[in-house]
Amino acid sequence: MHLTYRGLCFLIFLAAVLLILSSPAAQADDPAGLQNNNPTGTSFSTRQIEDYVTTKRRIQHISNKWISRVQKTQNQAELQQIQAHIRAEMEAAIRKGGLTADEYYAISRSAQKDPKLKKAIDRLSAN
Repeated sequence: MHLTYRGLCFLIFLAAVLLILSSPAAQADDPAGLQNNNPTGTSFSTRQIEDYVTTKRRIQHISNKWISRVQKTQNQAELQQIQAHIRAEMEAAIRKGGLTADEYYAISRSAQKDPKLKKAIDRLSAN
């Protein structure tokens, strides 16, 4: 497989988006109960977790909307402009979701380490 510079940039960008969006299954019953049991040392309210799930859906939609255009783009400068636009659109979705970017990314990182938080997110995502 021959990978162009553009293809490599896209794969790196996509990997970063997928890392942010990942939330594998785990074990928890009550998002509100996470406040005292989060091994990452960060506590999140039920509202923050609900906002995170809603925002995550919006970000996935944005990613899906742009993926074919990114794959078709041949010009490196145009690709960088598209990626900047995607980041701006995702940041706006985070703000619209009621979270700061720091809160969103903190929940994403914590969900990768905390099985209870992952399960709570998965449960809310399924609804």
